[in-house]
Amino acid sequence: AYTYGQHVYHKGAAVVHNLRYYLGDTLFRKACRFALENTQLTHWNSLDLRDKMETATGVNLHPFFNDWVFAPGFPHFSVDSFSLSAPNIDTFLISKVFIKQKLRGAPHYHEQVPLEVVFVNSKREKWQGHGMVSGISSILEFHLPLTFGAPIACWVNPNMQLLLARAEKERSINSPGQYSFSPAKMDIKVTSAPDTTLIRVEHHFVMPDSGLVANPGNYILTNRYWTVEGVFPNGFEASTNLFYDGRGKADQLDTELFAQTGPSEDSLVLLYRLRPGQPWGVYPFYTQVSLNSKIDKYGFFRLQSLLPGQYTLGKINGTLHLKDRKSVYGDIKIFPNPAQKTLLVQSEDPFDQIRIFPLSGAGEYTWNCPGASEQLLILPELPNGVYWLELSGKKGNGGKLVILEANK
Repeated sequence: AYTYGQHVYHKGAAVVHNLRYYLGDTLFRKACRFALENTQLTHWNSLDLRDKMETATGVNLHPFFNDWVFAPGFPHFSVDSFSLSAPNIDTFLISKVFIKQKLRGAPHYHEQVPLEVVFVNSKREKWQGHGMVSGISSILEFHLPLTFGAPIACWVNPNMQLLLARAEKERSINSPGQYSFSPAKMDIKVTSAPDTTLIRVEHHFVMPDSGLVANPGNYILTNRYWTVEGVFPNGFEASTNLFYDGRGKADQLDTELFAQTGPSEDSLVLLYRLRPGQPWGVYPFYTQVSLNSKIDKYGFFRLQSLLPGQYTLGKINGTLHLKDRKSVYGDIKIFPNPAQKTLLVQSEDPFDQIRIFPLSGAGEYTWNCPGASEQLLILPELPNGVYWLELSGKKGNGGKLVILEANK
């Protein structure tokens, strides 16, 4: 029960994999050989192994063993944000990366963790760096070559040098089709791919950001979330299904959410935000599918349009949400999207009013334009984020998502 259980085999393999990255291949092999050669025909324990490997390598392994061997659970690392500064010499851009650590079943934050950081530019090229992180937050600084250009994405541990509380899949897509992103718990149906698209999907086994800024709607959040990132050309279109499961199976998933709120699926919603630091809001125009019944805690959300950003599940109290709004308009076009200071709205059907409000639901801006089928909007000073643009008129209501990045 102890020697051959799943805990020893599964987490034991993860611990050895991580220790190899902590030390590097050369020191790892040296430490293993030294420990075996100096322990023959006798017993040893984890403390003995730690001490022998420290003697062989000269590396302090107390933090590693305290975090990974003598404590349960897993850490999780993510990029909270990154910033660029102008080069002070002719060969480098300087980037500061703000790293956040969360925990899944672990009693304390991990210390002195070597972390791989990868930057991606608009040409899908990558630049790799490494840094040491500790505690709930860390700041890493990197000097990127000017020839690499300004990165558009920054990922931590994308090559799975460490096994953390996250599952992921990354791939390049050149044509429409059905693509699996297992084990990140997502399949994507691409309907338009005018150019090569680099897509990275991560499934995070930790609680999404849930403070007052991140969760102004006071949603009850599940204990996991997805991130969809990459390099997306203009005209890329895709859809997906995101499953929820509170039955106590399949890695537990949403068991805690339903245990806290009850078995009903009626108040369950799909939440979205473009990036960390922005509020969660209800993702508009999805279809919820209950597979067997509305109280068996199992089903999925069908997204007609998959956008880059973060997704999670939650339960809320209320009577009307964006998912309840039925669009009666034909094709609605918005230029540009993302927008900065101006926005051109076009519709096949005439409308009388335009409303814009953030997915968090706080704040609203209205333009009256009776009988218009095209309208140029001069946008007020709004925070960057994802907004819902809604048209209304004699025919009814209809809308579309718009991303605002005015404060670049």
